[in-house]
Amino acid sequence: MTEENPGTSSGAEHSSAGNPVREMFILALFYLPLGFFLWFYLASVLMWFPSRLSDWVLTGFFPELFERVVQFGFQLEIQTRVQLSRQVEGQ
Repeated sequence: MTEENPGTSSGAEHSSAGNPVREMFILALFYLPLGFFLWFYLASVLMWFPSRLSDWVLTGFFPELFERVVQFGFQLEIQTRVQLSRQVEGQ
C-alpha cells in the first residue's frame, strides 16, 4: 500500500503551474506600456525635485557663475552669468 504524501504534488499538477520565467516575461510585457505611459506623461513631475536640487546646488556654490535653473517640461535649462565677447551661433 502506498500513500501519497500531502506535501508532494504529482507531475500533472506541477506541469499545469507553468514556467515561472515565461510568466515573468508575460507580466513584463503587460507592465511595459504602463511604465512607458507613466514615464512619458509624468516626466515633468519626476524632474521637479532634481531641478530644484540642481538650482540650489549650482546657485549656492557658484553664485557668480550660475544665475538659475529653469525647467521646461522634462528638460532643464541652466542659465549662466557668463558674458561672451562676441555673439556665437548655436544653442
